[in-house]
Amino acid sequence: MTRQDLIIKISELMVEDVELMKKKNSDYSSEEDALSNLKEFGFMGMASKIGDKYCRFKNWVKTGKYEVSDEGILDTLRDLGNFCYLARVMLSDEEVKHYKISDEDGAAIAKKVWDWSHSGKPERT
Repeated sequence: MTRQDLIIKISELMVEDVELMKKKNSDYSSEEDALSNLKEFGFMGMASKIGDKYCRFKNWVKTGKYEVSDEGILDTLRDLGNFCYLARVMLSDEEVKHYKISDEDGAAIAKKVWDWSHSGKPERT
């Protein structure tokens, strides 16, 4: 695959993922405040969502299968990608400015997600 082919393919996948995000967003929030569900739990909620999808992907890599058959590996990867985009929006959107976190706090959150995903035991805070 050439670099140009790769760019075209990724662009096509991103368009598909935006369409999925639009549908899912309408199930979770209102038209007037598309980030309302994310604001409710902030970055720790987002870290949890990303962590869950990461763990699901990691288990698929180990076992090669999912027990829930109506959501496959592509669904997991699409959700993970969209959660990462939503986290970026939370970081940049003026509307959620109060959710901005320092690099130090972000590193602490990332470490908690990493530790949790590798221990299988969530740390209570």
